[in-house]
Amino acid sequence: MLPGRAYHDAPGTRGSSPEHLRVLPRIERRIAEAALTWADRLRELLTERRGEAEGLALASRYGHAFPLAYQEDVAPGEVLADSRRSRGAAPPAKRAAAQPHRPAGQTPQRVHLKIVKLGDPVPISDVLPMLENFGLRVISERPYELAWPEGGAAWIQDFELEQRDGLIVDIARIEANFREGFAAAWSGAVENDGFNRLLIGAELTVRQIVMLRAYCRYLLQTGVPFSQAYMERALGANAGVARNLVRLFQTRFEPAASPQPPRRRAQRHAAGRAASAPDSMRSAASMNDRILRAPT
Repeated sequence: MLPGRAYHDAPGTRGSSPEHLRVLPRIERRIAEAALTWADRLRELLTERRGEAEGLALASRYGHAFPLAYQEDVAPGEVLADSRRSRGAAPPAKRAAAQPHRPAGQTPQRVHLKIVKLGDPVPISDVLPMLENFGLRVISERPYELAWPEGGAAWIQDFELEQRDGLIVDIARIEANFREGFAAAWSGAVENDGFNRLLIGAELTVRQIVMLRAYCRYLLQTGVPFSQAYMERALGANAGVARNLVRLFQTRFEPAASPQPPRRRAQRHAAGRAASAPDSMRSAASMNDRILRAPT
């Protein structure tokens, strides 16, 4: 031993402290986890959920279907959900499944929309105007092509979005409603216009938005001096007013409601809320105010 130099036992030898002995197993587990590939983690997950025989068969199928870019970006736990969406997206030319979600670590001001479609991907020129009409701005897109072993392909397009007015999108509250609205707009069952912004901004249903759109068309026929686009913006900028107009309509025309005085009082209350809400705006004589009062 050279003079003036201290020597210590390596960890795991006789000189190791109890703390070293407690830390070593955790380090070994982390090293083992880091050595696992995406396919290894997928196989472990599937065998745990489906049993060994079915899990290994599914791992063999999906392990080669998803490209490396998907494996780098998406956790293995999402494979089954994405595969179910791809199977439910037929026929290729007519249907696309959409799923809003927020990846771990993403800010609450951002929301992702995963669109799954068999065959060819959804053209960006088709989907961007639709998302903008829902009040969403596209930040980025991550496309993944899935190739099934038995033949055929599907595309997963993951769009990173933010609400146009910077609102925090509560996915749990709007998820089912948005899936219905997107499918209706994509298929042409409802119109693809700026009224759809109310689905997220005012949390209205597709049917409620159809009602407001019908009011707009009626006002245009009466000669109101405002365009549809202007009325869309007026309601979009006043979500509370839009909700009150829907309540007024439902109070007046709900078939199950009683025609007794309580119903009339409810109508007057709803009409008062719908009419008074625009007074909180900067100018009660503004064009927005005139538009928002017109349907009532």
